[in-house]
This record gives sequence, structure tokens and C-alpha cells, in this order.
Amino acid sequence: MRYYSTTGDAGTTSFGKGETISKGCDRVEFLGCLDEAQVVLGFAAVEAENNAHQETHQGLIWMQRSLFNAGTIIMGMTQDENPGLFWEDQLSEVENLIELFAPEVELRSFVLPGGSELSARIELARIAIRRLERVFCRLNSSAEMAGVDALPYFNRLSSLCFVMARHSNETLEVVERSL
Repeated sequence: MRYYSTTGDAGTTSFGKGETISKGCDRVEFLGCLDEAQVVLGFAAVEAENNAHQETHQGLIWMQRSLFNAGTIIMGMTQDENPGLFWEDQLSEVENLIELFAPEVELRSFVLPGGSELSARIELARIAIRRLERVFCRLNSSAEMAGVDALPYFNRLSSLCFVMARHSNETLEVVERSL
């Protein structure tokens, strides 16, 4: 069995329902950022599972699945009858998770990323989601994506990563460095 095709050798790819597009377009860039965010979330989830952080592990896996579903809706690969309801439901769930993982101690200064390996991996996911958000902003400003209201969702996902990183350090009793 071959694990490659030669169809992308010319700088194009088959998209969605067979449309051929340039690998340099914003839609392909968005999907690449989506893949990157899911991989980095998986990288963090492995560390959470290895350290018996079950709630954090489950939260990270939920984020992976949620991003996958968001991508299929944004790229028009599903025939979701009410994508607005999807965004509302996902945003509500992300906000609930933020409250669940919110640190006990109020932050009074800028926290440097890191502390524990788990926290650093979650911060990498935050960075990947921020890049995804920026690419979506460009894509959303185009006519083809007008009206897709996913920006609050992406913004909250990165906030969720921030509080999960703080939570993991707090749980591991790691003192975070701040400025």
C-alpha cells in the first residue's frame, strides 16, 4: 500500500468535495494550522495522561475533537444545518472548562510560559491556536468565509490553554516565573 500520492507535486491539493486549489491559499493554511493545533494538543495530552492529570487529559482531548469538528464546519465539509448553534455550544463548553481549570491564585503579573513540561506543552498548544486564530481572521475577511462566527471560540480556546497551563503547574506545585 502506498502512503503518498503524486497529485500534490505541482503545488495543488484536492479540497473538500474534489475542488483543486493551490497549497498556498488561506484555506489550506488554515487547515495546516488546524492540524498543527491538534497535534500539539495531543502532545500535551500524552504528558497529562503520563502524569495522571486525568481532567487535563480529558480537556485536551475534548479540544482536539472540538477543533476537528470546527474545521469541518468552517471548510464546508459537513452539512450542519445550524452552524451558529455549534459555535454557541462550543463557546459555552470552552467557558465552562475555563472556570473548571481557573487557577486558585489570582495572577498579579505576567507569567513566563513553562514551569513544568505539561505546562510548556499546553503553552505550545496555546501558541498554535493563536496562529490558527490569526489565519482564520484573514480567511474570515474574505467573501467565502463571511458570516462564520468562530473568532470568539478560537480566542477562548487559547484562554483555556492559558488557564490549563496555570492549573497544571499549580497541581504539580511548580512555582511559576513571572516578570
